[in-house]
Amino acid sequence: MADTRPDIIVPKGVPLDLYAALNAQAGFPVVTVGDQLLVVNKGSLPIYLWAKSEAPTNLVGGLPIIYNQQASNNLNDSGAFVSSPVRNGLITVQIIEQV
Repeated sequence: MADTRPDIIVPKGVPLDLYAALNAQAGFPVVTVGDQLLVVNKGSLPIYLWAKSEAPTNLVGGLPIIYNQQASNNLNDSGAFVSSPVRNGLITVQIIEQV
């Protein structure tokens, strides 16, 4: 598995493109859309995960990830977004390397 990446703040009320957020982290390899991601919720409120190419218009309704739980998208998904509807959230994301 690759080096541990910094935590990502999920801003309240705004869908966050995970691939763009990961690629904004300096000093780490580029993540390609379609790579499989493992998201861990480090905040106290649910984070919602969508595996789609466009930002969701509803902040609730994706796959809910509760505190200290994890979820992933699928390999070759067209995109990945997360949202935190109540207040800023905190996640860590790992890129699942395929063997």
